[in-house]
Amino acid sequence: MGNYLAQSVDHPQQGSVGGDALSAVQLKLDALLAQTGPEVFAREVDELTLTEEAADGGTLYVNDAVTATTPGSHTFRAVARGLTSAGEPFARYVTFTKVARVDVDPAATRFDVRALKPGSTGLAVTLTPADARGNLLGPGFASGMQVVTSSGARAGAMVDHNDGSYSVQVDAGGPGPARVSVVIGTQAIAVPATLIDAALAPSDGGGPAQPDNRLQLVGLLSLVAFVLALVALILAVAL
Repeated sequence: MGNYLAQSVDHPQQGSVGGDALSAVQLKLDALLAQTGPEVFAREVDELTLTEEAADGGTLYVNDAVTATTPGSHTFRAVARGLTSAGEPFARYVTFTKVARVDVDPAATRFDVRALKPGSTGLAVTLTPADARGNLLGPGFASGMQVVTSSGARAGAMVDHNDGSYSVQVDAGGPGPARVSVVIGTQAIAVPATLIDAALAPSDGGGPAQPDNRLQLVGLLSLVAFVLALVALILAVAL
């Protein structure tokens, strides 16, 4: 779902159903579904084999090899058939749903760090959370993110760009090396120190020093004054 919602699509910024305002995520989802059709979420059905295990008070039928690699809702339907003690056939059905969430991986999460202005300790941090398989966390999770800095400085509000990326402004000043972490749920992900240090490094301007026009004006005025004084001295001697 995160990868799907990260796609770019034109959509209204406001909308409501029955007087209730729709979220930005819902507005984008509606626009994407109108463009791609609901078949993009076609279900895949797999048949699982269960093995019998003895347990206290009865028998368990299990399959420990099931691994959900695609985030989203997974529905399981178990069917038990057999014969009763009287020899009559029976069937029992159990349906349950489990949600596989994106387990954000620090190594797969992309960061971009830029200085708010040259010489300041203010930083604009942009991150795109993803898991080890490249599945994006997607939009709609800004309220569950917190920013922690080594200096204890407060950060600005987390901005959801509605494309899988988030950004926040933070003051990285204070004693010692500047370090910033983003907490998503219960997991703290450190912003790479190399990106922070590079953003805070003083800039050399990238070219030759520009001349100071004020100094040039002062020098010109001094030269004019010297010429006038020299002319006055020559005239005085001539007279």
